[in-house]
Amino acid sequence: MRHTRPTHKPNALSHASSVAVKGGTLGGSGFVGGSIRVNSGVLQPGLSAAEAASALSVSLTDLPQGNVLKVGGDVTISRAGRLAITISGDRDYTSVRATGALVLDGELTLDVRAPITPGTVLTIMSGASIKGNFHSMPERRVLNVGGHMFRVSYKGGAMTLTAERTLPKARSGNA
Repeated sequence: MRHTRPTHKPNALSHASSVAVKGGTLGGSGFVGGSIRVNSGVLQPGLSAAEAASALSVSLTDLPQGNVLKVGGDVTISRAGRLAITISGDRDYTSVRATGALVLDGELTLDVRAPITPGTVLTIMSGASIKGNFHSMPERRVLNVGGHMFRVSYKGGAMTLTAERTLPKARSGNA
């Protein structure tokens, strides 16, 4: 698990207690038994095939790829925190699944790497309940991420993005 400086992401997580991120990046797939609180820094769920392969040179352990970070408690993204999501296709995107509450007050960044079929619903976060929203992203806001249009929702204990359309000459990358 990586959650201190220097920023580092490739790891399959398995951590029994709660984690507080105070700068740097906590990233990977797997399970955190307690809660996650991102006071500052980034929560970046998922581990791509490329990241899993590159981790071999760092850890000498074969790490499986995975898109979901499971959390046994609450997930809080504080005002100075950020959630970073990668979208590589209709069914290939990173996400957080918590058994506790989601408390959102920070930022959401998206790295859209491929067009998404209009109408596709991406469940970015889910939990027992949801409170708050990401900066400048109230319910039903339409986001333009490099020409990829998504509608934001915070209902039923989940934060979802619904693909509206992809504009001509859309680009992939961070937004």
